[in-house]
Amino acid sequence: MENDIDVAAFKARYKNRIEHDPNQRGNLFARIMTDQVLHDYKIISPEHCNRDVDLTSRTPAHQIARDCLSLHGKRTDGTHAEVISRALKMDNESAFTRAYSTDSFPGILDSIGSKAMSLGYDRAPEVWPYIVRQTTTRDFRPFTRITAPEFPTPAAVVENGEITRPQLGSDSKETSSLNAYPFLISLSREAVINDDLSALTVTAEAAGRAASRLNGDLVFSVLTSNAAMADGVTLFHASHGNVATPASPSVTSLNEIRSLMGGQSGPSGEVLNIRPGIAVGPVSMESTLTTIRDASSNVDPDPITGTYRAGYISVATDARLTGTAWYVIADPRIHSGIDLVTLEGASRPVLERKTVFVSDAIEWKLLHDAAALAVDYRTMVYNAGA
Repeated sequence: MENDIDVAAFKARYKNRIEHDPNQRGNLFARIMTDQVLHDYKIISPEHCNRDVDLTSRTPAHQIARDCLSLHGKRTDGTHAEVISRALKMDNESAFTRAYSTDSFPGILDSIGSKAMSLGYDRAPEVWPYIVRQTTTRDFRPFTRITAPEFPTPAAVVENGEITRPQLGSDSKETSSLNAYPFLISLSREAVINDDLSALTVTAEAAGRAASRLNGDLVFSVLTSNAAMADGVTLFHASHGNVATPASPSVTSLNEIRSLMGGQSGPSGEVLNIRPGIAVGPVSMESTLTTIRDASSNVDPDPITGTYRAGYISVATDARLTGTAWYVIADPRIHSGIDLVTLEGASRPVLERKTVFVSDAIEWKLLHDAAALAVDYRTMVYNAGA
């Protein structure tokens, strides 16, 4: 009978906190084993582990496999290799009739890989999240993003007067489409028998970092490629009013950028009051940008920390930028400048398992679909530096 296991022994192994309810027992077991393996491979620290994780000793793969079989009322006899082989096939018999089980051995491996990947994605040393607006789209067809400041200031309407519909010009819509960036992670039966899950844990964490790094590549290419926008003019151009006099970062050059941003207007001359939010430049410029940040007179909130500090703008430096050029971008929480667009329901990479029937391996396909585009030139200023 499924879930007909030695509950006392099972509870003893997991510090007597496994629920009596068989369904809860399986879910909790899966969460414990996910954190156990990630702790064993130094992916997460003890304070971030489930309370039932054994912090003093390592749990071998064959023990996890055996407990999974026991949890589902399956045979647990045999050598370590036989148990692991049997556990790896737990979902195969029902793969075409129902969803994969989260507390089967392959299901726990799914959970381990997904969590390691998410942690790698979140921990990646990237600054792109601070300088973009993150949005989604439903599919891979071309999508448009409307330039928000193009909307004109509402006009007063007399009693019984006609309410007019604002007309947005063709240059107020930027178009792009998602690109797919998939790759594979593989875990062999031999690696599991050898009690080496690093091909999953370490690789999935690195894959998460790679996905975040890809986002950074897409975002910073928007700045450095200076491609033409819908109006046929490059993102940074004198006619867009967003190219500053070439100069090294200083209070004087920052004040010129304030004037350029503040002087931007809507289609009918509306005052937009766009203010600098983040100074962006190469890593070699960080100390200089920090100095002018502290000497500036901006009283807006820091877009990264959200705190209000007089004389403060944020600084973001990135190794993708080189040379003397630097940029200033408005707070993306207020003004859309660059959008990073992902597939709806998948704002971060997703792992999708597929069993390779011609071998003893389990493979996961990492799915990451993204695009980056400039939405509004008014919210960014370029300075070539000196």
